[in-house]
Amino acid sequence: MALTGTPKLTKDTFDEGVSANDFVIIDFWAEWCGPCRAFGPVFERVSDRHQGIVFAKVDTEAGRTRRGRSRSPRSPPS
Repeated sequence: MALTGTPKLTKDTFDEGVSANDFVIIDFWAEWCGPCRAFGPVFERVSDRHQGIVFAKVDTEAGRTRRGRSRSPRSPPS
């Protein structure tokens, strides 16, 4: 599965989406995390400027799985 734009990865698409692309940068975010939400538009703008790189997003609260919990933000970035 070649990804385009700024796709949203889920527990069902994560492994295939990452392994099918040469270079993937992932924004792990949560709705409750203010800094995560503030960073979202910046992530989108950068993804528009670098067409050869996949910039994907993972909502850590959606469809939580064992993998999602291990990557879930525990506090706002500092």
